[in-house]
Amino acid sequence: MHSGGRLQQATWGPEEEWLILLTGLGLAPRDVLTVRPGVDSVATPLLATSWDHRAIASSPNGPYIAYVSNESGTNEVLVRPFRDVEADRLSISTDGGIMPVWSHGGDELFYVDRRRRLIAVQLGFAPTLSVVQRDTLFTLPPEFHTSPDWATYGIAPDDHRFLMARFADGQGGPAPRTGLVLNWFERLKELLPN
Repeated sequence: MHSGGRLQQATWGPEEEWLILLTGLGLAPRDVLTVRPGVDSVATPLLATSWDHRAIASSPNGPYIAYVSNESGTNEVLVRPFRDVEADRLSISTDGGIMPVWSHGGDELFYVDRRRRLIAVQLGFAPTLSVVQRDTLFTLPPEFHTSPDWATYGIAPDDHRFLMARFADGQGGPAPRTGLVLNWFERLKELLPN
């Protein structure tokens, strides 16, 4: 059931031909839609159910999406084929899960579990989706921000280092604010003397 409402997240799908959208309104479940910019005039529901969907992430090397869903009664990370979501479905997390992020190679998925541990999951894709190996990398200290709605960390190109959002006060205070600066170089020239 497509909830409509406002756009909450957008990410490019495989080969950057598709845009994957997360929409929702208020406390209603959020839905995942797809659209091909310049081709489609209306977005098509991809995951539109009575369950809430969050934190969508498209795999870099194949047609898969990872996302967070509450269909088991708690937030868990799942993976499905991108265009044919009914063809396969794999539950990735085993102890709650949020913030899925793909490795640059696309064969590994990272997420944070209920105990704030960063987990790395090696995936297999043939003949079906499967978990090959699961490793706990480290536990996030309380001063590092987490969110069920989107990933608050990024991965270095070597897939071995992480950039994490930390609370400004270092104590786990209010959620960090993000600002978008347009015309960054022009603004920098204004702020720095010659």
